[in-house]
Amino acid sequence: MGERDAEWYYYSALANAGEGNRVTALNHAREAVRREPGNDEYNTLLNQFEQGGFEYRQTGQTYGFDMQHAGGMMMRLCAAQMLCMCCCRPF
Repeated sequence: MGERDAEWYYYSALANAGEGNRVTALNHAREAVRREPGNDEYNTLLNQFEQGGFEYRQTGQTYGFDMQHAGGMMMRLCAAQMLCMCCCRPF
């Protein structure tokens, strides 16, 4: 298998987006644009992915969620769940 080109990253981004792998899809779309910055199709895909993330954050903020600190909150919730599973299980 030879060197992966911008087209490979573009199609990989599409495939990963279809599978729900958003982080990989975004990274591959960025790589496609980095390799061929003048390609309108690649730029459009990247813009769609980046706009989607912005809209997600904006929608969360509209409903009163602090989207800047959501990751930390999720980690605390997961840690609390793990603690409950370890300490509060019946014997």
